[in-house]
Amino acid sequence: MAETNLEAGYLNGDTKVFYIKDRPDKTFEAHYHNFHKLLILISGDLTYAIEGQQYRPEPGDILLVPAGEVHQPKVRNTSDYERIIFYISQEFLDAWSRKNKFLVQPFELAASQKKHLLQFREPMKGNLQHIYQELIGSFDQKEDSSMELYRQLKLLELLLLIARPLQFGAIYRPMAESVNPLVQKALEYIHEHLQDQDISIDKISGELHITRTYLMHIFKD
Repeated sequence: MAETNLEAGYLNGDTKVFYIKDRPDKTFEAHYHNFHKLLILISGDLTYAIEGQQYRPEPGDILLVPAGEVHQPKVRNTSDYERIIFYISQEFLDAWSRKNKFLVQPFELAASQKKHLLQFREPMKGNLQHIYQELIGSFDQKEDSSMELYRQLKLLELLLLIARPLQFGAIYRPMAESVNPLVQKALEYIHEHLQDQDISIDKISGELHITRTYLMHIFKD
């Protein structure tokens, strides 16, 4: 049986942005990236697991997934799963944080405090919705280098808008459900071996002395 590698996606530059709408019956495996991920939920009914914590985002919410953190959406069969996703390199954040230290803090807080889900109240919610709609509208335009720059500027605007109030606790960050102890052990092993080229479901399950099937089951639950 072929091994399943948990690393997914690639980023060749500073940032990459997607606007995606999937059918509600699509399934996703647990995975991680070697770059940061910011997800804006536009529509859909789902649970989003990050580092074993279970979140229930609502449309308009933002999920922050720092590099190396294992995550998995679990979509319910009720409506399409529509979202905007940014892939963000650490180098991009470092470069801009030298100009404004607040820009990197959303991901730093997500990593250190394990609070990955951001929910908003008015008037900030309305301000963010305006940015979301501008981003969605950009995908109807011609794709060129100017559009890439435009979306990077929208990302910076978004990070600036959420970073300062996030630092002072003005953004609502709901508590996640508790983590399965076996999932926590698996995550610890993954973080200790992130640099290994052959990290896989089979190696992790062997380290935990459980079957590959059971490991995949507890991640999906």
